[in-house]
Amino acid sequence: MQDALLKIMNLKDRKIKERTDLAVLKFKGPAVLIELGFIAHDKDRDTMLNPQVREDVCQAIANVILAP
Repeated sequence: MQDALLKIMNLKDRKIKERTDLAVLKFKGPAVLIELGFIAHDKDRDTMLNPQVREDVCQAIANVILAP
């Protein structure tokens, strides 16, 4: 998922960080918390506000989740 989203967003790769202390991840099974950028950062915000980028992000997430 990281690779797919980086290709679309073209933002800085802040790497994957494994966390076990986040409440949203307190269940059995795999989980992903997706952070696409920082709204306080102009480039990130402009990228996230682009309707085509949002569509591409949604499609990439779906493709990764549905991949065999």
